[in-house]
Amino acid sequence: MKQLKLKNYLVFAGGDRKVISLPAFLSGLMLHGKESRARIKFLKLMVDQNTYINEEKTKMLEGFCKKNDKGEMVYITMEPVKEEGKDTAKVVEKETTDRKMAMKYAFKTPEDEEKFEKEWQEFMAEEFVIDILPSNNEMVYTVRDLVLNTNQEFSDNNAVLYSEWCDSFEGIGEAEVK
Repeated sequence: MKQLKLKNYLVFAGGDRKVISLPAFLSGLMLHGKESRARIKFLKLMVDQNTYINEEKTKMLEGFCKKNDKGEMVYITMEPVKEEGKDTAKVVEKETTDRKMAMKYAFKTPEDEEKFEKEWQEFMAEEFVIDILPSNNEMVYTVRDLVLNTNQEFSDNNAVLYSEWCDSFEGIGEAEVK
């Protein structure tokens, strides 16, 4: 059976906003007909993988982040410093349990932050494997052709990621039998 292998960091849509993820690239293409439908089906796989990645990240963070008395994860937010009732250019870090206000995670210790980062990088380097079956063969190869034959220009880190996407699609091969 043939397989497409993509590193988690290539499909993760919640990472660095300065670089493009494969789902973001595919979402931005103007397509119609068969190509558009193949892209949507492929993006559904990417959404499922992103959900899994986010769930795993939360599980990892649970072991390294501070929690309040109620067992809720604590985050760090930045609040402006007021002097004489007016905002200044200064900010101070404050702890919160409101994820919407969060700027970063509140780790128990600097060592815990380092341990989390190491685990997270190892996890993101793991492969997301898509078995190529008769039911998804056309979809995978259509998306492969979209990636390999794009006219979009890439620079800096995006060019490196694009090259990795191409390597993954060009490397579609038979699964190793164990």
